[in-house]
Amino acid sequence: MNELDVSFSLASPQDKDIPIDISVSDIEEDMIYRFCVGINGVWYTIQDFSTKKEVTWVPEEYGNYIVMVQAKKISSKKAFDYITRINYTIGKNFEDEKIIKSISLDKECYTVGDKLCLTVDSIYSPSLYKFWINGQYGWELLKDYTSDEKLVLTLNEIGEKEILVQCKKQDSENNFDDFSTVKFYVYEAVKIEITSLKSLSKDLISGEELIFECEVNNEESKTVLYKFLVIDEKGNVNVVQDYSTKSIVSFIENNSGSFKLLVLVKDLYSINNYDDRAVIIYEVKPYNEIKIIDFSADLSSPHYTGHPVIFNVQVEGGKNLMFKYTINGPSVDDEPFIEESGYLRENFYQWIPKVSGNYTAVVYVKDESKPQGYDVYSEMSFEVLPYVSQVVKILDVQIDSYEKHVKNKPIGIIVKAEGGLKLQYSFVITKENKEIGVIDYSDKNFLTFMPQESGYYELEIKVRDTFSVQEFDASTILHFKVWDYYPAKIDYILYKSQECYVVGEPIVFNIVAQNTKNILVKYVLSVDDQIIEETNFENNIVFQYVPTVKGKYTLSVMARNKDSEYEYDTKKEAKIYVQDSLPVMDTKIICEAKEEDLVVNNSIFFVVSTKGGRDIGYEFYLMEQGQWRRVQTYSRKNTYSFIPFKAGDYKLLVLTKSEYKVCSYEDYGIYEFKVT
Repeated sequence: MNELDVSFSLASPQDKDIPIDISVSDIEEDMIYRFCVGINGVWYTIQDFSTKKEVTWVPEEYGNYIVMVQAKKISSKKAFDYITRINYTIGKNFEDEKIIKSISLDKECYTVGDKLCLTVDSIYSPSLYKFWINGQYGWELLKDYTSDEKLVLTLNEIGEKEILVQCKKQDSENNFDDFSTVKFYVYEAVKIEITSLKSLSKDLISGEELIFECEVNNEESKTVLYKFLVIDEKGNVNVVQDYSTKSIVSFIENNSGSFKLLVLVKDLYSINNYDDRAVIIYEVKPYNEIKIIDFSADLSSPHYTGHPVIFNVQVEGGKNLMFKYTINGPSVDDEPFIEESGYLRENFYQWIPKVSGNYTAVVYVKDESKPQGYDVYSEMSFEVLPYVSQVVKILDVQIDSYEKHVKNKPIGIIVKAEGGLKLQYSFVITKENKEIGVIDYSDKNFLTFMPQESGYYELEIKVRDTFSVQEFDASTILHFKVWDYYPAKIDYILYKSQECYVVGEPIVFNIVAQNTKNILVKYVLSVDDQIIEETNFENNIVFQYVPTVKGKYTLSVMARNKDSEYEYDTKKEAKIYVQDSLPVMDTKIICEAKEEDLVVNNSIFFVVSTKGGRDIGYEFYLMEQGQWRRVQTYSRKNTYSFIPFKAGDYKLLVLTKSEYKVCSYEDYGIYEFKVT
């Protein structure tokens, strides 16, 4: 607040009944001035607003005065534009009776959002303190008289501020015995700016979780709030996260197309709707690109008439795949041979050739969501010969290993085949298109393979009759991945199943996971989407928590192998709802007086019993001569007694509820009795 240059004809202190001239220097033209004095909380106007810049004041009593001069332009609509307050003492004894020794602040300057700590050093004890702040509309009360000499205030406005402290002795009848002011300046906080907005998802696929991260400057020194909004091609806006301290947002987009992600950031104490914003444009695909890895038949060409041929296709990508098989062959009765399966969900198709000749098999693959056409196709040619007995076929391949293959751990493979006179087996091992091992034909139908490195492997199995002139009579290819370690896998999150969980009762979660000794587990517990507890990764498969508030609790469990390079290998969640307490039930009123003691002018005592609930409150109503009246509002007291002064029929009603329930009552009980 701007101050005026005020001077006195006589310096403080002075005696009473002595004229004192008060004058103010001009700061601008066309100004009017008002002169006031205050003592013991009462203000007196010496001269109301006028163009006069000087006034004579004759104090009539001793004490510590506040002389206040206000000024404003003649055309101003404000209460005042300038103001100055000066302490002035009438009587030397009053100058010696100051109570406030000093006022100290914890810092010299502040920024918006800081907490100001003010301490008053008083000469006299005990003393009472009252605090004011010079706000937009004048002096505003912060804290009424208390014995606490400290004030803690959160600053949320920019500019020069002034705090007034009024002090009086504990037994004083004055509005205040002493006062003092302190000034300080509140600066604008450092502006938050977005430095990065990026996607953390490898692929943006509809129906799958999309993850984005926003980074800002000064994140460590500020409490930053983030709000994320998704805008589709039609301009529809969806708020996926309202203002929160979470800088990483995840959500599932069920539609495909082009989208915009708008992020708004602001400081927790900012007065703006947002401090910065950014937009990222991204494309959501309906599914991953479909690729045919292999298209083969279980029998090598040439095939033989009358024997079924099974075509297999291995594909990656897509969501809900569909396959269509078409077989083109030689003409029969001048009609070209075409067999078409139509789109199926199976990635295999069995066909029995009836006529010898040259054939072409084509497989078309598409995702179910594609309305027309196909995504990819592949074809193969083969020859069919007239029936020959003892066709060689691979019936089954058994792999003796864990679900996941790990380097330096043996993988056992057994091949079952039929046909021919005497079968031989050959194995070719390839790693990422590089041949690393070949087992020539022998009568051994098994293989033990120990991979030395992690990566993608391909095992080709060839089977032929000993007397066959072909390279092989049947073949199949296996594809598998070899890991550096066994990835962690959480099978179950076990916890006691019950109808209701209540505040204060411990909940124990047990984790069932494979390869338990070599995994690390992290727990993140949130209530109503707010994280309340988070552990580090450690070898602990038990998590216990005692809920303190009601709400929807979500326990996210992340596990990874000790050697894993990823943040986690697997993740599972468990969700439960916790209530404040069980509902209050079975409310009963017990009268401790015998029936013959229910007489006029005799005290009657009642006790209420209930089941369930937490911190139960009781409210009593008494019906006397047909009129209900409330005799006890809600309290923890579960007893009631009274003395009837008239004979007749009485009813006692008690309403019960848990203290935390926002309702009129949860249960009630009525006791009827007769007084004689």
